[in-house]
Amino acid sequence: MVNAEIPDNVVIVKENYPGDCMQYRRILDHAQDMYQIPGREPEPVEVPSESPESLQIKEKNRIQETQRMSDPHLAADNNMY
Repeated sequence: MVNAEIPDNVVIVKENYPGDCMQYRRILDHAQDMYQIPGREPEPVEVPSESPESLQIKEKNRIQETQRMSDPHLAADNNMY
């Protein structure tokens, strides 16, 4: 297979990568040297950034949780279970 036939979104790794992912029960970092093909340039790693909306939701949830825990009536309800 010629490299031109491989789509840009496909990462090429050694054959032990899928087995290691199953063994550790998680998606491992494909950019580790142990999974790279000798003589092949490492694939660029794209790190997705969190959107401002996501950060606002997390902050809102954190504030609500803090308020709920500081309210003696709500905090007492949590201790009953």
